[in-house]
Amino acid sequence: MDERTLEKLDQLLCEHYDATFREGAGRAGAWVTCKPGCTACCIGPFAISALDAWRLQRGLAALATADPQAAARVRERAQAQWQILAPELPGEARTGALAEDGEAQEAFFARFAHLPCPLLEPETGLCALYRFRPASCRSFGLPCRIGGTLLPPCQRNFVGAPEAALAEATVTFDPEDREGELLAAFGNPPETMVAAVIAGVYPAPPADEQSENAPSLQEQGGACQLKAARSGNGAG
Repeated sequence: MDERTLEKLDQLLCEHYDATFREGAGRAGAWVTCKPGCTACCIGPFAISALDAWRLQRGLAALATADPQAAARVRERAQAQWQILAPELPGEARTGALAEDGEAQEAFFARFAHLPCPLLEPETGLCALYRFRPASCRSFGLPCRIGGTLLPPCQRNFVGAPEAALAEATVTFDPEDREGELLAAFGNPPETMVAAVIAGVYPAPPADEQSENAPSLQEQGGACQLKAARSGNGAG
């Protein structure tokens, strides 16, 4: 499968995440206070997938073309942060690959929970690569189900809300695991972090690792459209 097709499939996945979030936020109404400039979800490192990493790499390349100085500032923040994180990384510091050790990851992320995301623009509180942000950023804020896990909302949302409001706003992201299928197309590389990707430590998945088993555009688009039809919002 060629890179352009994978980009289109990834775009469909992102559109599904964004439409699902809008759907849940619409049901929640004033209980959701997310807005540009709120940085509650931008503090502290977290694991991202190889698909997220590939998307961020494409976003950084686009920023470097449009605004080289802005891209350089983002890289500098990431490189400075990586110097802090790398010595204690539970994984391989040479490549930025995280080890599959949940307890070690949790302790590591807690230790550096005060660090802002290197993509966070300090002057504006906005994300430098918002259109290319990871799936975790797209889903954060609402109570949501991902796989078999029910995750709570951002602590700034649903303050004082009754359980019924939380239940009404709960959404399910990627119920058919299209992200997993796309990761399989990359050969299921290990997870990493934003700083490792933007600092240039974590490599892009090699083209020869891209599988022919990724879902087709028709399959991916059909899945998103089916999800939209079920939810009644007409978007996917």
